[in-house]
Amino acid sequence: MHTSTTMHTSEFEFLVGGRSGTFDDALPGLTVTDRVAVVTYSPGGSLAAAPLLLASVGRYYELLRSRGESFYRYPSYYVIHVGRQQAYHGWLDVWSANKEVVVAPHGEAVLEALSDRAITRVLLEDAGSKPGELMRENANWFLEDVRDVLTFTPGRREGDFSVRSSDAAATFAVRAARASHGILTDQDIDRISARAYHPQGFDRITQSDGLGKLCAYGPTPGVLGQDDEYLRRHGAGAATMQHHRFKVS
Repeated sequence: MHTSTTMHTSEFEFLVGGRSGTFDDALPGLTVTDRVAVVTYSPGGSLAAAPLLLASVGRYYELLRSRGESFYRYPSYYVIHVGRQQAYHGWLDVWSANKEVVVAPHGEAVLEALSDRAITRVLLEDAGSKPGELMRENANWFLEDVRDVLTFTPGRREGDFSVRSSDAAATFAVRAARASHGILTDQDIDRISARAYHPQGFDRITQSDGLGKLCAYGPTPGVLGQDDEYLRRHGAGAATMQHHRFKVS
C-alpha cells in the first residue's frame, strides 16, 4: 500500500495513435473488482509493464478513496512467471508473495493460473504466436470472461497505445529491479532502470489471438498438461479427454 497516496493516473502520460489519451483508453471501465495479471517469460521482462500496472494500481486506490471510507487492502493483481521466477514485484504493489505465481513453461499451465484467479485483464509479454492444444473449458473461459488482452515487448515504445510512468512510478520500477538482484544481473538492472523513465508500448489483441500467444510460451505436454494419476483415478482415458481438446491454430 506504499503506492496508495503516490500513484495518480493523471500523472501518467498516455498516447493513443500519437495523440494524448487517458487511462480509460488503456483499460476502460476498470473497477476495484477487476483482477489484473502480467505474464512474463524473460528475466525482468515483466517490469516493462510497470507503467500500466502502476497506473492501474493508482486507479484502484482512486476508486477506493472515492467511496469516502478508510481502507487497508491491495488490488488483486498478479504476475505469472513462466518456467521460473523472473523478477520480484512487491514494490509495484503485487503483494504479497502468493501473487507471484510460478508455472510450468507451457500454455495450458499459464491458462490454468489465469483461470484459477479469475483474471479479467491480461498483459502478456509477447513471445510470438504458435498453434497448440489447450483444455477446452479453460480456453472457453478465456474467450468469454477475459475483458482485455494486451501484449508488450520490453523496451518497445510504440503500439496501439503507450504509457509513460509518473516520476514516482518510475522510482518504484527501479526499486523492483534492484530487489530482483540475483535473478537480474547488474547490467539487467541498469537497462531496466534507464527504461523506467521511457514510454512502453502495448498492443490490444483479441481473446482468440491471445490463446496463440499463450501457446507460444511452450507446448502443452502429455494429455493436455494433466496429471496422469488424476486422469486414471477418474477413468478419463483418451476417448474422454478428446472432448476436452481445444485446438489453437
